[in-house]
Amino acid sequence: MAYCTYCGTKLVDGTRFCPNCGNPVGETEGDGRPDPGIGQPYGVGAAGGQAPYSSAGSSYDSGNRSAADPAGMPMGWHKFLMVIFIIGGIISILNGITMLTGIQYSMQGADPDAVYSYFPGLRMWDYVYGVICIALGVFQIYVRNRLNGFYANGPKLLMIFYIVGIVTSVLYLFNASAIIGDAPVESIGSVIVSVVMMIINYVYYRKRKELFVN
Repeated sequence: MAYCTYCGTKLVDGTRFCPNCGNPVGETEGDGRPDPGIGQPYGVGAAGGQAPYSSAGSSYDSGNRSAADPAGMPMGWHKFLMVIFIIGGIISILNGITMLTGIQYSMQGADPDAVYSYFPGLRMWDYVYGVICIALGVFQIYVRNRLNGFYANGPKLLMIFYIVGIVTSVLYLFNASAIIGDAPVESIGSVIVSVVMMIINYVYYRKRKELFVN
């Protein structure tokens, strides 16, 4: 069992970055001292000199993500997104439950059975959309954990999440509008927001792809 040379946390074999402090896991020399250049803060080499940048993380502290990456780009948005994705995942699951039970109509003062009786076919689309919302909520939390752990497939999973969410929302909006005869403005706005967020995050994480190496 290995231990982090920075904070002493127990590490699972094969771990590249400490899950507690985020610093890269360095090997030790025969005398037990950390191997020079491995696990050292960015800019510090074996003799205290400037260490070259390495995408593998041997001499650049890719684990020290609390401030900025080596290009000087802050990670504040990443931290904010990690919180938002937990909240968003829970909201998506709850939204799916309301769609499955018809509670959304009760909240608007209508009887769900009366709505479904008046608009045949709407129940099926509400049910399908509700199931997908629950699945997306669970997937959103999973994607958040992959991004938070700086796994290599994190940014790709994020794009998949947005694409599936946007396609699902557009299909539901199109079919529900065809049945009801009206398109909810809030649903259209939600799709637009999702598209904008996808573009922003694609650009953001593409610039930081070197950080996702786990």
